[in-house]
Amino acid sequence: MYGPGSPSTRTFEAVPVRSLHAGVTPAEGTLDRRAAVAALERKTGVELADAGEDFSLGGDRVQEVSFEKSAGVLFYAVAVTTYEASFAYYCAPADGTPTRGTVATWSPVEYGDLVKCGIDEKLEPASVEAERLVCR
Repeated sequence: MYGPGSPSTRTFEAVPVRSLHAGVTPAEGTLDRRAAVAALERKTGVELADAGEDFSLGGDRVQEVSFEKSAGVLFYAVAVTTYEASFAYYCAPADGTPTRGTVATWSPVEYGDLVKCGIDEKLEPASVEAERLVCR
């Protein structure tokens, strides 16, 4: 996990734990998938990934982090916030049966956390999951 650098700087490479796919179900018919995501953006006030996008760590896979020297295993966790919401959509005022569905997406704003295995501190959920995988 350690790369080149001074004693107080380490390079961490992120390894994907799971894949994410933004989607709107049901996806058939006249439903405007972008409009469904836009409605959730207005409700949350957060920019969200469009339906059909897949999450990728991209160029941010390698993080160089400076910290004081410390013994033990350190890891750097990267995460995004996911959103899932149910909706009902009416095609016309006379239509009494709505189309019901779900929007599943994420905010492209990433979260990062440098964690040392075995320390007793409150961690964000993403760091707790990463700690279970890294600190066996």
